Amino acid sequence: MVTAHIEKRSGRARGRWINALIAVSLACVPGTTGCSDEPKDTITLNIVLTDNGVAPNSFSGWYRINGGATSVIDGANIVYLGSNIYEFTAESDELDTLYVSVSRQDSNDTLEIMVYRKSTKVKEDRLSSGAAGNDLQLEYNYGEEDSSDEKGG
Repeated sequence: MVTAHIEKRSGRARGRWINALIAVSLACVPGTTGCSDEPKDTITLNIVLTDNGVAPNSFSGWYRINGGATSVIDGANIVYLGSNIYEFTAESDELDTLYVSVSRQDSNDTLEIMVYRKSTKVKEDRLSSGAAGNDLQLEYNYGEEDSSDEKGG
């Protein structure tokens, strides 16, 4: 809070004080409103499966942004990149939280979930070929640092 003592002076001096107080007050407003009006960086979800077996499009799952509706990841959403590599990609520029759950059909496949912010990987998790289990989940909160965790070898 800014407090000013204004002495009884000429109208011109008092007017300058009032103008100065108004300018200071307006300058402080952006600092108190926070960052909520700033646009967020685009977040890209990338899921890659390297298929070492025979089943094409051999992963499925879902993801949820900001606790909203669940989006299904299935064969229709998966792109074949060649060399037995399959990929799913989704983007959001309004993301606060992301939860992803995917499953591979064959434990011989390598499954990776990667999250990028402004084209820089900020979080990842993976199931290596031969690792136990076929399910992989990842949770990302906007702005968190990379906390990758590789499962299996």
